[in-house]
Amino acid sequence: MAMCVKIAGFPEEDADRIRKVLGKKKSEEVEKWREPFIEGCIKTSKISEYEAANLFENIQTGADYLFNKSHAVLKK
Repeated sequence: MAMCVKIAGFPEEDADRIRKVLGKKKSEEVEKWREPFIEGCIKTSKISEYEAANLFENIQTGADYLFNKSHAVLKK
């Protein structure tokens, strides 16, 4: 969320929406945020389109590991 706010210039409400979508692994909905994220990064942080797209890709890929079942209980 912090990257979305600080780097892409999103309001906290939108950053939270992205977090929820990533957490639920809804790839179609995540893709809706790709262009606004990249445009926000270019405008807010003055980074290249390539770097912004790469950052979004890393966030999207990392979500598989970041939002695993953190409250799951291991039964023996």
